[in-house]
Amino acid sequence: MAKEYEEYGVLGKPKNALEEEIAEYIYTKLEASLEERIRSEKLTLTGCFESCMSKGHKFEVKSGKGGIARVTPEQHWKWVCEYFKIPFSMPQMIQAEPIENKPEQVDATLSELLDF
Repeated sequence: MAKEYEEYGVLGKPKNALEEEIAEYIYTKLEASLEERIRSEKLTLTGCFESCMSKGHKFEVKSGKGGIARVTPEQHWKWVCEYFKIPFSMPQMIQAEPIENKPEQVDATLSELLDF
């Protein structure tokens, strides 16, 4: 366990992409007092993930045997902050540059296009 703490930090090893995002966010907020609270209250990435999923199920709309839930990113990060008892702030999301969908330039005239 000591090796896992050294390798992955106080939160433990992320098990999926969402836990990795949560870890990246929390490590930017990590101070001695938060780290101590995480240890003393045994807060984990998995616990945070399960808490968010549990809360998300309240928004679920049943469809057959399964269900679909739509939770905004803002709500998700509020739940993350609530779990770790830190002030809410949206993480700095890396946004890809928008792709411009410009129509291709056509050098033909309308009459040339309509001629068979």
